[in-house]
Amino acid sequence: KNWKPFIDLYNSLIHTNNSLSSVEKFQYLVSSLSPEPLQSIKSLQITKDNYEIAYNKLIKRYTNKRFLTSSCWSEIIDLPKCNNDSAEALRHLLNVILENLESLQILGLPVDHWDFVLFHIVVQKLHPNVIERFELQHCSSDIPSYIVLNEFLEKPCTAFEAIDLSVQKFNYKLNRGFKKNFSHPKDNSQRYSLLANVNTHKVFWPLCKKNHLIIKCPTFTQNSPRDR
Repeated sequence: KNWKPFIDLYNSLIHTNNSLSSVEKFQYLVSSLSPEPLQSIKSLQITKDNYEIAYNKLIKRYTNKRFLTSSCWSEIIDLPKCNNDSAEALRHLLNVILENLESLQILGLPVDHWDFVLFHIVVQKLHPNVIERFELQHCSSDIPSYIVLNEFLEKPCTAFEAIDLSVQKFNYKLNRGFKKNFSHPKDNSQRYSLLANVNTHKVFWPLCKKNHLIIKCPTFTQNSPRDR
């Protein structure tokens, strides 16, 4: 399903680039492929003549609508059942289904008419708790709809993502405030400077004309209490 955008970009940048040799193109091709397509040309040595063989082999395989549609449908059918009812599990399920349905629609299949079939396929992938909540909200005897089920599943996913974003913003602000207040403590040089000025400031007492505290002044202490 990712082949079309890949090959369009590859053709534009590499395959039609006349400044590159066939060997260079082959090297770019091999380095760009994921394991599955790479395996299909692994036996071919990187030579001038083998480049066109490898390129055409990939084109033939991955423009094969039957192969592509089967691959996309298998990804939906083979999805494992959710082992919990978390929003993360539901989001993964919905993303895989949506991605493959869009690919099938591009390939020309009538996806819009599969509502009933998709409903039953997706329900089988859900955790029992999710199925129970859905049935409690949609207990109608009408034919079940995948559109309704999809909307139901989207709600907790959207709510979780909104909460997660709010938590991230809160943590970001909290961390910024913490770093501002504690990671860079206030400069104590000014306080130390003031203390130093107090300690070094010279005070000359009029009794003895010396620099010391009054209680250390011998002239003062030798006087009688009345004279002090």
